[in-house]
Amino acid sequence: DYMTLAYNLSLAAEKAAKKAAKKAAKKAREEGIAIGEKVGEERGISIGLLQGEYKKAIETAKVLKSAGVEINLIINSTGLSPEEIEKL
Repeated sequence: DYMTLAYNLSLAAEKAAKKAAKKAAKKAREEGIAIGEKVGEERGISIGLLQGEYKKAIETAKVLKSAGVEINLIINSTGLSPEEIEKL
């Protein structure tokens, strides 16, 4: 019974940690978007333009990745993070 309880507690702790990490990532993303919007406004760049630039970076990264280009070169060429490139 003790081992079952310990196992169930470890599963619950792992689930709670994953939930907290997901919530933190969502909050960080929202804060990043807010900062990006503020910087864009300060520089006179519209959100639509920023979104278009991001979409183009994604398209470029897809082409480079499918061509077998090294990830560091893709990062330097597009400004995307390694995580964003790995998802492609």
